[in-house]
Amino acid sequence: MDVKLGKLVVGSSLALSLSAFALPVFAYTSAHVLDISTQGYLGEENGRPPTVQYAEEEHHDVVNQAESAVDRKSDEVRDEAHDAKAAVENRHEMNEATESEHHAANLEDKAERKAGEMRDEAHEATDAVKQEHEAHESMDR
Repeated sequence: MDVKLGKLVVGSSLALSLSAFALPVFAYTSAHVLDISTQGYLGEENGRPPTVQYAEEEHHDVVNQAESAVDRKSDEVRDEAHDAKAAVENRHEMNEATESEHHAANLEDKAERKAGEMRDEAHEATDAVKQEHEAHESMDR
């Protein structure tokens, strides 16, 4: 089997570089952080190293901030929707009032027109009766 020296060097350097990513997170932790007698970390609370506790606290803070931001935004959206609904209802009531005023005015106008038409018809009927009467009188003479 003929393996070139260059391929061997490239392959081994690749393997070494990839294995560097496979090391545990606390592999480079200094020896004074580890308490070998108790098989735990110095300064740990709740069975977790301080760095993990700090990360969890920071995570909880971030989550609480996000939740409060979402709550504030949902309150704003709900208030805007309520205000928009109230504005629509007020506008509708204004339109109803204006519409009823116009409707009443239209009814008055319509009643006046009908009264005028009836008056005109009555005058025309009176004139027609007078003409018929005059025509009948002229025939009788």
